[in-house]
Amino acid sequence: MAQIVSTESALSEGGIVKLRSATGTEWSFFVEKMSVPENINLGNELSAEYKRTFGPGGYFQKMKGVLDWMKETKATAEFSLTCNKLTEMEATGELPSEQSTFPFRQSPLGVAIELFRRTRRTHEEVKFEELRASITSMNALEIHNQIYAAISDDNKST
Repeated sequence: MAQIVSTESALSEGGIVKLRSATGTEWSFFVEKMSVPENINLGNELSAEYKRTFGPGGYFQKMKGVLDWMKETKATAEFSLTCNKLTEMEATGELPSEQSTFPFRQSPLGVAIELFRRTRRTHEEVKFEELRASITSMNALEIHNQIYAAISDDNKST
């Protein structure tokens, strides 16, 4: 049987994430388990930020290697179909899928965004720039895993 969790109770759930700042300060953050609408908004924000990393050419720039290969191999029908789909995706403002965004979510920028969003109510004093400077390619995956361990239902008693 499904359990209904109110937004209020979901906001009090979460756990601790530890991080050493760029200046050497040890931080402990309480990260909150978000409500469904908040999780959707966070996912959309991360997808939009990931899409910005494609550059000014958007999906076309991201797919440049594939498009070049199609031209070289004279796969004209596939090239045309792909260009039509990419044009449609750009025109409608389609965001990258959750699955394709997941590696970005584990990147230093993605982890910084998620940690910042999940700590707004409990650590208002922390600036995004501080987190961004402290999360590097060396610690991003570890912090990402800490976030998910902190908000996971697997670690909670029933």
